[in-house]
Amino acid sequence: MRQATLLAIGASALAAADTLIVKLLASHVHAFEIAFFRSWFGLLFALPLLLKGRLTLRSSLLPKHILRAVLKYCAMIAFFIAITHAPVADVTAISLLAPPFTLFGAWLFLRQKQHPQHLIVIVLGFAGAIIIVQPGTPAFNPYLLY
Repeated sequence: MRQATLLAIGASALAAADTLIVKLLASHVHAFEIAFFRSWFGLLFALPLLLKGRLTLRSSLLPKHILRAVLKYCAMIAFFIAITHAPVADVTAISLLAPPFTLFGAWLFLRQKQHPQHLIVIVLGFAGAIIIVQPGTPAFNPYLLY
């Protein structure tokens, strides 16, 4: 339990550092460049594991993996654009809505049966998003849609 807690704290700290670095770089470097170099350095860290054979790239679902990678890359670019042009607190709050959106997508696209608790989470998540984004008001920042 202690190790999981420490890993969660470490992941949160790294995510905060990542967001801070993107925000600081955004005034000088375009979001596409930031995403490219972030991915490049991620590959450099994974390369030793690939070369030693600890990670394998064999799969019968290669087209789906490629689609997932492309979608993840597009999501990263969109997130970086949002961080560049919107308040970090708002972007972070919207990004924390990923679990309710995942539940909703599983129900909508995969026909997964949802429990009543899941439906409550989905409704509260969408309500929270509306409160944060404030569509139709002068405070609305369109970059939060990224």
